[in-house]
Amino acid sequence: MATPDYVSYSYGELSLTGDPYSPSWMAPLEITIYPYCENSPEQLLSRLRNFEDDPNLDLHYEVTNIEIRGADGYIIQADGSKTISLWTGASAVFVNEWKSGVELEKAAQDLFPIAEDSGAELKPLPPPTSTEC
Repeated sequence: MATPDYVSYSYGELSLTGDPYSPSWMAPLEITIYPYCENSPEQLLSRLRNFEDDPNLDLHYEVTNIEIRGADGYIIQADGSKTISLWTGASAVFVNEWKSGVELEKAAQDLFPIAEDSGAELKPLPPPTSTEC
């Protein structure tokens, strides 16, 4: 089985979430970065449709288009969680809220490339480049 290529950053104090049968320790904010080729907008929407069609899942979600500093993406709200998905450069960036009260859109607006200094002026995000995996 292939291991996906991604990096994930968690921000904030962990808290126990979920139901008593499957609790998880989650940070209020998580940012996960995947290669674009593994998580294009079309692939994401296809996975959501597969979840929707699965009779064993009771998943309710809403997808809304969004633009953050020139990068197109989606806000996905599902069963109490919220995710912003953005496609920029060779990356798919997912900003997840696991606890209410997090300013998710502000967090997405404040993203900066890893190679840049955190004090650098925020510039428009580059358009996606579909590269081979």
